[in-house]
Amino acid sequence: MSDANVIHPTLLMVGQGEPMDAALRVALDRHGLRVEECVGDVKTAVRMAAPDVVFLVGDAAADGGRAILDVLAIDPVTNVVPVIVLGHAEKLDSRVTAFRSGAVAVVPRTASADQIATRVADVTRELGERGESHQDELGEATFDELVSLVAQELRSGILTVGRAN
Repeated sequence: MSDANVIHPTLLMVGQGEPMDAALRVALDRHGLRVEECVGDVKTAVRMAAPDVVFLVGDAAADGGRAILDVLAIDPVTNVVPVIVLGHAEKLDSRVTAFRSGAVAVVPRTASADQIATRVADVTRELGERGESHQDELGEATFDELVSLVAQELRSGILTVGRAN
């Protein structure tokens, strides 16, 4: 089968200030993804590009991508597009935030653009094969990270503890 007959998934890359931006674009292309750039409003860009997946990097990936995920979630056209966030593997709270906000995967930031692109391409292909979005795993976390996260959630009032009367 020739490469002309192969369908390449479209990835919409959203975010500014990513130090590995150019290297990621090249690596994602090399892994068979057609990379589109988000210009302007993210909802409009998603509607225009009709991507198979949205990839949040740089400022868009801050706080687990919550700001962008919230914007996409309120529109019935954009809320069905799977979102992958480039995150920090060591930060459990940012992974939890991303998953709570609707991300299908958090790809850990490494020093290798090719390693990141490989994981993004794998997740994109898995999504295509499943035909539906599937939540990725939170990954491993230390007991101290878990205790810290639960303590933070209790302080912020997200979790409530009540007494039986």
